[in-house]
Formats: sequence, C-alpha cells, structure tokens
Amino acid sequence: MKSEARFVDNRTIEVINYRGEESYVTTLLPVVPLEEQQDFANLLASYYDKDYSLYDIQCRMVIQTGVSIFGASTDYSTERKRIGAKIRQLREEKELEAKQLARMANIDPANLSRIEQGKYSVGLDILTKISQVLGMKVDLVHMDIEQSTKTEQ
Repeated sequence: MKSEARFVDNRTIEVINYRGEESYVTTLLPVVPLEEQQDFANLLASYYDKDYSLYDIQCRMVIQTGVSIFGASTDYSTERKRIGAKIRQLREEKELEAKQLARMANIDPANLSRIEQGKYSVGLDILTKISQVLGMKVDLVHMDIEQSTKTEQ
C-alpha cells in the first residue's frame, strides 16, 4: 500500500501512510492554490512512503514548494490500539491471564480488556501500574527509532 494524502480544507491535509496510520498536517503561509493542492498532497505522500521523520518532511516540503507545514496529529485510536496490543503481547509473554494482570496492577479487569482492545484511553498512572507489573517502564521513544526497529524485525 502506498501513502495517500488529500486536502480536507484549504490548510489541513489528511495523510494515511503505507501502514494505514492516519495523521494530519497543516500548511502555513503561503496558502497552496486549489489547482496545486493535489500535486502538493502527492509530494507529501511520497515523503511518507520513504519513512522520513516529520522534521525531514517539513524541511523537504519547504525546499520543494516554499510552503511550511506543521502538525502530524495522529489518529489517537491507532495509538490506543498499538499500546493495547503491546500490553497484551507482553502479558502473554509473561504467561499472565488478563484477570491476573488486572489484579496485580490494581485495576478493573474490564478496563484492562478495553485497554488491550484499544477502546479505552489509558492514563499515565494506570499505564505505569501495568508497565511495572510487566517489568517495563513507560518511556518516550523517538519515532524514527521505533520505525527502524520495526523494519529490523
């Protein structure tokens, strides 16, 4: 699958990368003329296909088009699903039943189920409890490192 990008209004571009992850970027001045928007969106999508970091994409877009972009807000449901799947994977690797993990982390089993399914936005306190039981810690990881790890696996 190739990345796709389209203008949703005169400044906001929806990008769905080749992995199916959705994000949004916003253009700054100058405004992209309507007749140039599709070419602009196609160029942006091509940079997502190459797995450039957001910073690299921003730089390349300014150099190529003269238009600055910012943002890249992620579809949060994608992140919830990714985090939930990781929790489930770690739990299964530790051979823990969901009820056991919930009890050990002192959280409601129904909430853990929703977290693992990506249906519940987990706060930092609960995520920390779950992580500690799983022998992990919560950390912010640079997206380029995460992406290169995926390609190495």
